[in-house]
Amino acid sequence: MESRGASFVKSLQYSFFIATLFPITPLFIALFADRIERKWQVMIAAICVAGFGLAFSQQLTTARLIAFGGLLAVSTILLSYAFHAYMSEVYPTRVRARAVGLSTLLAASPLSSAAS
Repeated sequence: MESRGASFVKSLQYSFFIATLFPITPLFIALFADRIERKWQVMIAAICVAGFGLAFSQQLTTARLIAFGGLLAVSTILLSYAFHAYMSEVYPTRVRARAVGLSTLLAASPLSSAAS
């Protein structure tokens, strides 16, 4: 951002505007969370994260930067909610607690964080 003429304070302002979407997004997601299958929500959200992330990285104007940053934030929240709900639906009931716990453990492990 600094190489494009935006100061550190300006970039914090942009981040603030994007972060205001975090408490509002779950209310939006609740409108359609049970109407669309979770696997499709995960797929759509993953495609949106990729697309909006690429678009966000190419923006030069402030308004578009904030808009694509907001869309990226909403997409990542949807991906997180849908994936965690879908993960518990995939496994049979008798192994669900262990399977979801194991996958959460693996996702939060330092090795997976370092690999990504």
